[in-house]
Amino acid sequence: MKNVNSISDPFRHAIDLTTKTIDRRTFHFRNTIIAVVVIALAAVISALVLRSWKPLTGFFLLPTVIGFFIVADTVIVGYWRRTVTGYWAQGRLEFPLFVQTIGMMKALPKATIEGMLRLLPQQCSFVTAEQVKLRGALGNTDAAIVNTQLLHVVRSVAVGAAVPVSLGICLVMFSPVPLWGAAVLPPLFVAVMLFERSIWGKWRQEVKTAVAEGAFGRDVFCKAAAFLVWDFEKPGFAARRLRSLERS
Repeated sequence: MKNVNSISDPFRHAIDLTTKTIDRRTFHFRNTIIAVVVIALAAVISALVLRSWKPLTGFFLLPTVIGFFIVADTVIVGYWRRTVTGYWAQGRLEFPLFVQTIGMMKALPKATIEGMLRLLPQQCSFVTAEQVKLRGALGNTDAAIVNTQLLHVVRSVAVGAAVPVSLGICLVMFSPVPLWGAAVLPPLFVAVMLFERSIWGKWRQEVKTAVAEGAFGRDVFCKAAAFLVWDFEKPGFAARRLRSLERS
C-alpha cells in the first residue's frame, strides 16, 4: 500500500484507486459466486452418486465462503475510504469535484459507485482546507469508524462460519465433540472488544490533546464529526463516542 503523503497527484490517484477498487470488488464477487455454485453442485452430485446424505453437509461451508467475501470486500472498501478521506483531511482533495468527476465516468456501475460515494464524509465539506487540524481530526475519526466496522464484520462472519461448520462436522461424525470448535468465539469477542476500546481510546486522547492545544474547539469538532458516516447497527454509537470527549 502506498503512503498517501508520497503521492504527487492525490486527485488522480483517488480516481484510479476508485476504478481499481470496483474492479477488485467485482473480481471477488464473481469468484465467490463460482465457489458457491461449485460447492453446491459438488455436494448434490456426490450425494446422488454415493447415495448418501453426508456430502450435503458441504452446504455448511457456504456461510464461510460468503463470509470471506464480506470480510475481503470490507477491507477493500475500507482502504479506499480511508485513502480518499485522508487526502481530503490533508487538504489535497475536495469532495464536490471528486464526486462530480467520478459521476462523469459512465463506464462505472452506477449502483456500486453511488454506494461507495455515500461512505465519504461529503457533508463535512464545509470544513475548509485551511482548517488543517480540524480536518485531520475528522479524518482520524473516520479511520476509527472504518476500523471498528471491520472488527464488527469479522466478529459476525466468525459466528456465521464457526457454528455451521461445527454443526456439519458433528452430523458427519455423529459426535457432539466438534461443537467445541465454537469455543473460539468468546475469546474472539473479547479480542474485538479490546481492539475497539484501544481504537477509540487513542482517538479520544488525540482529539482531547488537539482541543487542549487550541487547534479547535470541542463543540466545533463534535458538530462537524456528527456529519461523518457512522453507520453502526447500534443506535447512539456516534453520540456516545462524542460525549466521551466531555469526560476528563
